[in-house]
Amino acid sequence: MRAQARGLAAARPHRRKPRTTDSQHTQPVAPHLLGRHLTARAPTRTWVADSTSIGTRAGWLSLAGIRDVYSRRASGYAMGR
Repeated sequence: MRAQARGLAAARPHRRKPRTTDSQHTQPVAPHLLGRHLTARAPTRTWVADSTSIGTRAGWLSLAGIRDVYSRRASGYAMGR
């Protein structure tokens, strides 16, 4: 039986207004210590991190992660409101 016959349909994404970072703030900016040199000679010497917010039906989800540059494995992550 086809999905349409079962009453199923793909969810279509809603158009949303793009959001960008506020670059006109007065807070200090941390120095970029690695530049473009993203290699490491040993494990647990160099990490990179990033965070993002994801819109869900239940509200906004914040996700942050840390990755070891040498092994390219996630060293840790956290999710929360």
